[in-house]
Amino acid sequence: MSLAHIESASVKPPRIFWLFMGLVIVLAADGATALVFHTTAQGFNSDFSLLYLAAPAAALLIGIPAWFRFIVKPNRMTIKRGLLVGILSSIAAHPIMWMLFWIPTLFMLQALTPPLFSFPLLEIIFSLIYGGWATTSIGALTGVLLIVLQRTLTRAQQQQVSREAKAVQWREMSNANAFHIESGEENMRP
Repeated sequence: MSLAHIESASVKPPRIFWLFMGLVIVLAADGATALVFHTTAQGFNSDFSLLYLAAPAAALLIGIPAWFRFIVKPNRMTIKRGLLVGILSSIAAHPIMWMLFWIPTLFMLQALTPPLFSFPLLEIIFSLIYGGWATTSIGALTGVLLIVLQRTLTRAQQQQVSREAKAVQWREMSNANAFHIESGEENMRP
């Protein structure tokens, strides 16, 4: 079975998937933020430290609804869809991330030093230019990883349901056989 095949699931992902998904998204968003900071020589700049909170929050706000809308609802768990949802969600998260970043800065006593904050659209564009390569790559990888995780957990859930159904069926057959033996019907058969 190839990784690119279309897999349709008749069951929704297990609840544990959503917990793992949130954890993976938070780690991926913070990883992308750290990667962008360290490759653009920002390091741990105290003015931008709020982005370590804003990036995962934005990724969760965009990623989970997008995953539900494009993967879970149409019941299509493909690598291609996971890749595309990861890429598009990571791009769409940039404006949300900056909005989440700007809200607390409005209440800070001292102004932030970069003059770019007076032009939010410019900040978003520069963010996509300088950091988009990292966020889209990590978003794509995260989307593929989440598809594999969802497939694995869904298969495990389906196997568990199948085992439970077989156990119930076996129990019912055993009870029926025991009833027939107790009532003496077994001896009457040729």
